[in-house]
Amino acid sequence: MKREEIPTRENCDLDDPEEMFLWMFVSLPELKGALAILPFEYYRLVSKRMYELGARLGADPTLKLRLPQSEEAWLTGAGTWVPIDEPDPPVSEAKDLVRALPPHLRKELDDALDEIKAEESAHQNQED
Repeated sequence: MKREEIPTRENCDLDDPEEMFLWMFVSLPELKGALAILPFEYYRLVSKRMYELGARLGADPTLKLRLPQSEEAWLTGAGTWVPIDEPDPPVSEAKDLVRALPPHLRKELDDALDEIKAEESAHQNQED
């Protein structure tokens, strides 16, 4: 698992004691506004300690973590545990997300993209 990723069962190495249980500490019950109470580095140590004390993955989970389809999860701690067999919502495409924006935010996005393109073009011209 990459350090900047939100730990999930899918991206954790379940053979690594530090990651075996790490994904279980995301979006704990009643936790609002954060993904975890403590930094994930601490939960790596907890996962390893659990392993050293004999804990192992013995059963398939009955829940899965559903994160938002945006970067919102890092900012708001959004994420919900849902039944493992609940179908995942369709993945939104960028066009759908832009269409859903209010007009003033679409304009801000357009302006920001134009500014970034101009900066990248100027930077590219300096390198040539």
